[in-house]
Order: sequence, then C-alpha cells, then structure tokens
Amino acid sequence: MLEPELVARGLESFSRANPSITEEFKLPDWDEPTKLAWPPPQPSLGVIMAQTMAVPYHPGGNWGQQREERAAAVREEQERVADYYEAQARRREERENAETQERIAKQ
Repeated sequence: MLEPELVARGLESFSRANPSITEEFKLPDWDEPTKLAWPPPQPSLGVIMAQTMAVPYHPGGNWGQQREERAAAVREEQERVADYYEAQARRREERENAETQERIAKQ
C-alpha cells in the first residue's frame, strides 16, 4: 500500500532525488535564522540522561514544618469534600421528602 504522499506526488518510492517532503521538511526560525522552527530541536541523549538524574526536591531543615502544613492542607480538603457530600445528601433527602409529601397530598 502506497503512502498518501507517494500517491499525491505520482511516485512509486522515495529516493535521493525525490525525498519525502514530510520527513525532510525544514522551516527556518525567522527571528533566529541559524535555528530551525521545524522540526523542533531535540535534546541530546546526554541532556535527557542528566535530567533523569536530577536531585529531587528536599525542604531542608524545615521538613517537619512543611510536613505539618501539607497534612493540615489535606485535612482541610477532606473536610471540604465531606461537607460538600453531606450537603448533597441533605438536599437529596429534602427533595425526596418533598416529593413524597406531594404524592401523599395528591392521594
């Protein structure tokens, strides 16, 4: 099965004289002509490896305080979520009670 580019260009295969436009396309960066806007620059393997070996964040001497602050934030969020669901349940119960009262009144 031929690739769409081959069909569109009327070619049977790509060659040095007729390379693939989609694979060989390069667009200069108009602000910095020595660089390419397309394809985007790819970091070297060395840069990728160095990024994977980065030292993770550590709060330093304040680790205990930051741990307590995170725990307090988690508790606040849990309380907020619990309040939300409690309010939802209360509204549902009120709605169901009102619907039941309507049904009883119609009978």
